[in-house]
Amino acid sequence: MGAVDWTATNVALGRAPIDQSFQLFGDIVNDNGDANTNEAAPLTTLDTKFNSLAWPNPSNNSFNFDLRIMNSEKEVSMKIFDMAGKIVYKVSDIDTKNNHVWDASRMSTGFYFVSLEGNKTTKRFKIIKK
Repeated sequence: MGAVDWTATNVALGRAPIDQSFQLFGDIVNDNGDANTNEAAPLTTLDTKFNSLAWPNPSNNSFNFDLRIMNSEKEVSMKIFDMAGKIVYKVSDIDTKNNHVWDASRMSTGFYFVSLEGNKTTKRFKIIKK
């Protein structure tokens, strides 16, 4: 049985997420069906380096935005739109060295679209309010 809900690392451990890498090991079987047990080799490598801009997503109340992903920018502006295209949140000159929190507790459930804009970089993605 897998996990059905996640707690963000910064909430659980009080720090930013850490990228991790996993490898799966097993026997290498040749075309004849013989297992070569003399060689331990990774069957695959799962790279979990995922640059999540917003977490938790989906969320009931607030969203945390990791703006370090916008590392080529010193400051960015953020706009959040509802499904109708109406701006429901707007802030400028956010320092990209810090996380930014949006309190969405008073917002309706549904999809929201986030636009992060700097001088050189623009990121657009969706978030889900439960």
